[in-house]
Amino acid sequence: MSTTKLANVGNSKGVIIPKRLLKKYGISEHIAIVEAEAGILITQAKNPREGWGIAFKQAVETGQYETITSDILDDDIMEDY
Repeated sequence: MSTTKLANVGNSKGVIIPKRLLKKYGISEHIAIVEAEAGILITQAKNPREGWGIAFKQAVETGQYETITSDILDDDIMEDY
């Protein structure tokens, strides 16, 4: 275990995580902060669009893509714009 001091970052606090730990746990630019009973867990954040490509491909292959776009391309709705 290692300890470090919290740094002031505007109205918040920040922590410097050693590069070796970031590399070891695959943490790059974005993190997820999870509140746990014993404290705070910091992990690599998932890509918010992860899996979209597969989902769209499956929707096209099964013909479900119409339900994704039908309301967006509805002429009655588009007239408002």
